[in-house]
Amino acid sequence: MGEIMKEGMTAQDLLDKFNQFRRTPKGNVIIHPGLPANLIELKEDFIQDLKRELQTSIGMAAMGIDDMNATTKFVIFMLEDAY
Repeated sequence: MGEIMKEGMTAQDLLDKFNQFRRTPKGNVIIHPGLPANLIELKEDFIQDLKRELQTSIGMAAMGIDDMNATTKFVIFMLEDAY
């Protein structure tokens, strides 16, 4: 799993990033994935589902039960530099 996330970043660090993102007045999460002129707006219920799935997937990979799928790897890649 270390080759997936940046060195020194833990699964909890990644999940905690969700608490740092800006919110719209409707409560949607605004993510700037660290790319020029790009924003992603996600509804809170989607964020909560995403956090649960990431936590499960990262945990299973850490225990050697299952490999991370491409979607999980992509989400981790996007979140690492997001602000």
